[in-house]
Amino acid sequence: MNGTPGQITTLALRSVQRTFRQPQVVLPGLLFPLLIFAFVSGGLGHTAPQLPGFPTSSYTTFALAMPFAFIGIYATIIAGGQLGEDLRSGFLRRIALTATSATSVLLGQLAGVVVFALAQAAVFLAVGVVVGAHIESGVGGAFGLVVIAALDAAALGAVGLALAVRTGSAQAVQGLLPVLMGLLFLGSLLLPRDLIHAGWFRAVATYNPLSYVIEAPRALLVTGWSIQPLVLGVLVTGSILVGALTITAASLREGAIRR
Repeated sequence: MNGTPGQITTLALRSVQRTFRQPQVVLPGLLFPLLIFAFVSGGLGHTAPQLPGFPTSSYTTFALAMPFAFIGIYATIIAGGQLGEDLRSGFLRRIALTATSATSVLLGQLAGVVVFALAQAAVFLAVGVVVGAHIESGVGGAFGLVVIAALDAAALGAVGLALAVRTGSAQAVQGLLPVLMGLLFLGSLLLPRDLIHAGWFRAVATYNPLSYVIEAPRALLVTGWSIQPLVLGVLVTGSILVGALTITAASLREGAIRR
């Protein structure tokens, strides 16, 4: 691996291949979010749009943001699990003996979840359109949804990397899944925040960063090119990405990969 670009490319190809070669990773990442989407859409599809102030007459369109939010959560588990396995197997100890930089390791590790996120986004969009969802922002918005999915996967995947480096365990990262799912449902997953009447729930949803992960793709689906939710979504996910990568890179430089 000569030079940083070559290092990143080699590690990225490895990450992508190992992700797509695992049916036990790929299939749940595609099917589970669609099952949640179908269940919630079927249960709330006739009642939620009747609420005063609900932003769309199509709850299917509103609910399509759910599988997109799940993309980032699933990336946490994949990226962290793979890095934890590399720590356990000694792969990163061998990498540490070469001239490979921490930046190359991290970017290469994230490649698998980002490429998988692109595949997830394409599948979720296709299924959503087939069952009656619409994209208020048009064709450009569809591309925007794919870009947001990739950013979410990179940001929350980096959280998984940080946890894996700190714990050295793929199992510890997998244990984060129910916590993240709980946080997702404590955000604005089922209703817009301004329609949440319980004060404590609205406060939790407002301070919950996953609310903004949900609301950015939802804006493209429901209201079009709404600046505020898109900017907030990018700022939140960008901050998570930078913070998690900084923590992980510092841990790698301190010798975490030599455990």
